Amino acid sequence: MPIFKHIIAILLATMFLFFILVILEEAEKKSSTMDENITVDTHKNLPITTVTDVSPTSRYAKIYAFGEVKPRWKTSLTSKQAGEVLTISKELQDGKRVQKGDALLVLDNRHYQSQLAEAQYQVAQAELSLYDEKQQASLVKKSLNLIQNKRKVSAFALRIPQIKVAQAQLHLAKTSLKEIQQKARYNKILAPYDGIIISRSVNQGDVVNAGQQLAEIMSSDSLEI
Repeated sequence: MPIFKHIIAILLATMFLFFILVILEEAEKKSSTMDENITVDTHKNLPITTVTDVSPTSRYAKIYAFGEVKPRWKTSLTSKQAGEVLTISKELQDGKRVQKGDALLVLDNRHYQSQLAEAQYQVAQAELSLYDEKQQASLVKKSLNLIQNKRKVSAFALRIPQIKVAQAQLHLAKTSLKEIQQKARYNKILAPYDGIIISRSVNQGDVVNAGQQLAEIMSSDSLEI
């Protein structure tokens, strides 16, 4: 009986191993079939491609663009003084070309003539005062040279501070004269650059105020896009 049981156990173990081998073989076949299907599907989904030989060449393209042309400078010509418009240049017309420095308009500046005469008088008066102080200082020095027992003399007696005051008065008078002369020249409105007249706001005989716009000009020698 023990031998018979042993034989039965061996047969059962052999049959169990056989079934395991059969199951493993079936699993391997299924795995191979799935791999083949996946490979076939992958090849079916790949796009059709072609290969072309290329080489670099030159190509030209046209580019169309839109822009706005503007003058670099655009200036409003204004009056720096009040007065009547005496003369207007023929070139001070819409669309006319002018050159830098051209006199476009002249104002009446007679009210500056009296101021100019007064400033010139003040300069002459200051020059006379300075000359007088220098002459007095020269006389003081000569008188001191005649004195044998020289003593210390104050700067006031030597006219030193008086000469400095006279020099300052002369400088002030000359500065005022230059200012009046500059204002007197403001009666002429000159073209600030080569350009084209855009508009004119006054006519001959008009009375204008300081700061009033007289004309408008734009540059013609340089443009911006």
